[in-house]
Amino acid sequence: MASFRRADTPEYEAKCERCGISCHAAVVLDGRQIVLEGLHCTFFGEGVGCTVYADRFERAPWCLHSLPADTMGALREGCPYQSGRGARGKERVEPEEYRVLWPRLAEALLAIPSPTPHFTWPKFVGRLADVDPDFRWKLETNVTGSIRLHRKKKLWTRVKEILA
Repeated sequence: MASFRRADTPEYEAKCERCGISCHAAVVLDGRQIVLEGLHCTFFGEGVGCTVYADRFERAPWCLHSLPADTMGALREGCPYQSGRGARGKERVEPEEYRVLWPRLAEALLAIPSPTPHFTWPKFVGRLADVDPDFRWKLETNVTGSIRLHRKKKLWTRVKEILA
């Protein structure tokens, strides 16, 4: 078997549909892995895919080859690399379902003890006001590069709750 840290044959590589789902973070809800929109590897370019694909294993040591990614469920449902032996794959949901699931997605996200710092956290947290308007999100990065997420109700949200 080929090493997971070097390029595969062109035939194997041709199976990839370049959907980018394996590059996105997801959280598990009710046995489903729901993709967190806008939270992906720093080397993933929207509409471009992996910007370091040829040498991704050197430049992004956290990147998973398709074989372990399959076993871990890090591929999308229906991915050509899925063997059927791995965990259920990641899925993107429609915007309406995402909005309905968001409170639970947020709780699951906050429960991750040590999220990987190799994702687009600042950009993602910056967009959360659109998805989670009653809360202020904060991202803390320490000197070792580990991150922590915090979420606090906005003042106006707390006032509305008191007046209700």
